[in-house]
Formats: sequence, C-alpha cells, structure tokens
Amino acid sequence: MVDVSHYRKSKDEKSIVYPSIPSLIALGPHCEDLPIPKPPMLESFSSASASEEEGRDADFDEASTSKELHFPNQQEMGGLIRSMGLTKENAELLTSRLKEWHLLDPTCKVTKYRKRHLSVASFFTVSQPHSLYYCSDIFGLFNKIGIDCDPSDWRLFIDSSVKSLKAVLFHNGNEFPSIPVGHSVHMKEEYENVKTLLDMIKYTSHN
Repeated sequence: MVDVSHYRKSKDEKSIVYPSIPSLIALGPHCEDLPIPKPPMLESFSSASASEEEGRDADFDEASTSKELHFPNQQEMGGLIRSMGLTKENAELLTSRLKEWHLLDPTCKVTKYRKRHLSVASFFTVSQPHSLYYCSDIFGLFNKIGIDCDPSDWRLFIDSSVKSLKAVLFHNGNEFPSIPVGHSVHMKEEYENVKTLLDMIKYTSHN
C-alpha cells in the first residue's frame, strides 16, 4: 500500500507516510464506547446451544454428569481386548495393570487370558512324525468362533520360511480375521510337506 522503492537512504525512512487504516491501528483498551465485538458464528452457536439445553433429556444430563466410577467385568474386558486385537501376552499385561491399579471388577481374573486358547485347542491335532499342528475339525472351529463356514467365502494361503510352514484361511471379503489351520516349525515348503498338510486339513473334502 506504500511504495518505499524511492526511499533509498536511511534518513528518508522517517519521511515515509503510512495511511490511516482502521484495521492497522494499534490495539487499545475496550470500553463502553468500544466494546469487544462478537462474531456472528459465535452468537448463532450460543443460541443453538441454548435451544439444545432446553430440549435436553434430564436422564441424559444425570448420566453424563455422574461421577460414579465404572469397573469393567470379565465380559467387558474380553470385548475390549477383542476390539483392540491384543495378543494373549498383551491382554494379560493390560488386565494385570488395571487389576493392580484397582480399576477392574474384583471378579475379573488375569489368568483367563493366559489360557484363552484352550477353548479352541480341542479342534487341533498334532501329527507326531511331522510335528505338524493342524485343524482336524474346520466346521467345529468355525461354529465355536461364531462364523458360518462357507468354503466359497474363504481361500487357503500357505507360506513358509527356512524352518517353518503355516497355512491360514483368508476371508474373500476381508470381513473376518484370518484363521490359522496348520503350523509346523520343522517342515519346509516342499511338495511332500504341502501334500501332507493338505491331506491333514482335508482340503479335497472342503474344496
């Protein structure tokens, strides 16, 4: 707004004339003649908040302002751990810390998550010659975890490293987590080993 290109010397800087613009005036104290301005959005928000206060449910107010502590029980902790996708070790650590800080229901047990695999252990079998752990009852496993077993909705994925072999079921729509159905730390991904794995999990029966 001010062309200072012709003010080349420092002594000429004092002669620069700046325009008097309200938005550039230095701030001053507010008074009755100069009150603090209120943005229109703030006023509309205040009126909307007032209308919400009038129509708010009294029961909701009482519940939201309640300072009563809630201590999760075993079932609630199980749902939280499943939602967070915690491993068995991390679930046990979280429950142990909350138990130590007296933030859980007294009936909540830490050891429950240490043995949570026992509920599905009966559906797996170990083949001694190959040290291969595999699912011997696919339909029973699906029924236990509460998922409909439709073979057309799942695909088998086999992977291996230097000294391990694993088989996992992937859901085609990615709506459910992967389900391990075979694992061995002594088998490599060779033709005979893969054939043995497919026979154990009855691949041809489930197609």
